[in-house]
Amino acid sequence: MPAGGAPWGYVAAMADERQGPFHRLGEPGGPGAEVAALEIEGVGEDGERVPADLLDAQGKATEVELLRTICHTLGVTWGHDELGWWAVVPRTLRG
Repeated sequence: MPAGGAPWGYVAAMADERQGPFHRLGEPGGPGAEVAALEIEGVGEDGERVPADLLDAQGKATEVELLRTICHTLGVTWGHDELGWWAVVPRTLRG
């Protein structure tokens, strides 16, 4: 595990002063989750083995906090405006 306690580059905590009343609803800027990671192999669509990490949210972290940590680590950002919810996903993640 690297310095700072965040395994394999996953963010241990992202809470800051920008937390607003909506951070439990998935609003950007809320707290992340401390995670434990286990290296595993999954099976891809073609049946080939794919290296992966199994992430386990630590403490009393919520599903939203775990997902926020994963999104932050992968470079995904999201928010909402007068037209609704949106996300920016790096093309490298879409295969």
